[in-house]
Amino acid sequence: MARSTSSTAGQPAGQTPGEALPQARDRIRLDQIVRGTLRTRDLNAKHVIALAESIAALGLIHPPVVDRQNRLLAGAHRLAALGWLEANAHLRFQELFPDGVPVWRMDLNADSDVDLALAVEISENEQRRDYLPAEILKLAERLQTAGFRYAAEGGRPKGDDRPLMPALEVIVGKSVRQLRRILHPAAPKKTRTYDLVSELKAFLEQTERLGARLVEAGELAEVAALKAELGRVNRMTGRALEALQGAGAVARG
Repeated sequence: MARSTSSTAGQPAGQTPGEALPQARDRIRLDQIVRGTLRTRDLNAKHVIALAESIAALGLIHPPVVDRQNRLLAGAHRLAALGWLEANAHLRFQELFPDGVPVWRMDLNADSDVDLALAVEISENEQRRDYLPAEILKLAERLQTAGFRYAAEGGRPKGDDRPLMPALEVIVGKSVRQLRRILHPAAPKKTRTYDLVSELKAFLEQTERLGARLVEAGELAEVAALKAELGRVNRMTGRALEALQGAGAVARG
């Protein structure tokens, strides 16, 4: 028997709280889900296997969506992945879903509400929860703990190791390039503080020599004004040098 629990805490992918139809979280047998005939995307076999492997490792993060008669509205790849898991890793499937497969049940009839049913599928295909980088890193860590392997330099893992990227890609809906940037963020550019400090020191040495020569030039009004201006520049340069040296010391600490 199916077990149904009303809920408003979560939403099927692609639905917002203000737009969502009445729904309930439910658990039903996998063979009770009726595959719909109206499809906007063809199944990708590699996608199905990668998703099945991720479900085996993490559980079912996004349940399929069905109507009142258990007809599938969205989640064909997840349904196929669940079928693959049941056929190829039956013990793990039973361990994960002893009371049935979780689904979101929408309060509609796919036969009579054809346009609405199609809108649900398209909405889910086009929208997906935007995972934060920290959440993606945690998912990647959990997958690696479960035996998935990832090579930073690219390529597939050796032997029978399961590749991390395809599984992570189908869970969060981001490209491999985006995922690589999250898993390996570019190092922040290092400031050239050392070089700048050296240049400022050299500049101060030059201005000090110039100031000494100006003293020898006499007491002309123009020379006195230049000495005063040069002194102001030297004081500003000295303060900047102290600030840079202090920042460098903090960075090293």
